[in-house]
Amino acid sequence: MRLRCASTSAPDGAPMASRSSTRCFTGSVRVTSSTSGALRRHPFNATLKLHIGGRMEIRQSIEISAPIETVWRLVSEPGWWINDGELEPHEVSLSADADGTMIAEVRGHSWGTWRLVVVELLENEYAAFRWAPHAAAGRDATGPTGSTLIEFILRQASDRVVVEVVESGFDELDLSAEKIAANYRDNDEGWGQELAALKAAAE
Repeated sequence: MRLRCASTSAPDGAPMASRSSTRCFTGSVRVTSSTSGALRRHPFNATLKLHIGGRMEIRQSIEISAPIETVWRLVSEPGWWINDGELEPHEVSLSADADGTMIAEVRGHSWGTWRLVVVELLENEYAAFRWAPHAAAGRDATGPTGSTLIEFILRQASDRVVVEVVESGFDELDLSAEKIAANYRDNDEGWGQELAALKAAAE
């Protein structure tokens, strides 16, 4: 129903989901509009749990019958996946820290306030964020225990949109092996639920 964190300090867990281009800013968020259409591609229509060369990744995808602009509006919203199984309203405040990193403070939903990093937004194609999927970081992607990278890849397929989510960096978290494994396991289950919630909201 939600992306949860596994932490002994939080038994209830936490929710969980070379190209030619022009760059512009909408508010404080960088938006990249591709002119070449080039984007790294990944296999679709499969759920893959990968551990390649020591790197842990979750990959899942879903097909959505909706305009790609509608899907993009949802997946480009920082923290949309933090919920109880249905997309819910929340407030997002954007700011840049001292080194120019774009920070999104997400609040107003049932899971309190989260501090995310906006990595990149490539309009209608790609959105990437960093978040702390564990209570030990205080829900702060810039906290000392680290964060994972969440990537959303959109692809038009006839009259449908394929959305793939990739979450990586679990093995780089400053947590015990047991907590890393628990976060990986919970999020692997949670992303299936969140993609279903995304589909329901878009259609």
